[in-house]
Amino acid sequence: MATLVSALRFGLPYAPGYKTDIEHWIKAEYGTEVRIGALSAGWQGTGPALVLQQLEVLDSSFQPQLTVKETGVRLDFWRSLRTMKLSAAHFELTGLTYRVDAQRWLGTGVATPSDNQQLFDALQDLFFKQLQHFSVLDSQLVFVSAQDEDIRLDIKALN
Repeated sequence: MATLVSALRFGLPYAPGYKTDIEHWIKAEYGTEVRIGALSAGWQGTGPALVLQQLEVLDSSFQPQLTVKETGVRLDFWRSLRTMKLSAAHFELTGLTYRVDAQRWLGTGVATPSDNQQLFDALQDLFFKQLQHFSVLDSQLVFVSAQDEDIRLDIKALN
């Protein structure tokens, strides 16, 4: 066990080299184009922590639908090891901007699935079923309308 922990601690500084692999995995798994500006990793407390910066989820016309300045994930190392499935102890999104179609979300038109529905369903499952703690800080929800001005909902802190 000590060897596994030591190997993980030794390998974490090399995480930035896997940025492109993670982007390709998300594309393959969820059919969604994702861009990651920077990736870093380290050991925090009793487990590994990942930080993604300048994360963008693109819609079918390759425009950012969701952007996040910084995403921090602190993994629950021991639970992940026991269950053989990645488990996060805490997930933090800072500077998130999520652009959604106002007609779809405010009920002024026919609801249609978003471009990235599979990814957003997985995120919903992560936030509301799997995670014990998550935070959204200094963020915005933007309802985009072709007919009217965009509606912006500012989120200072949501835990």
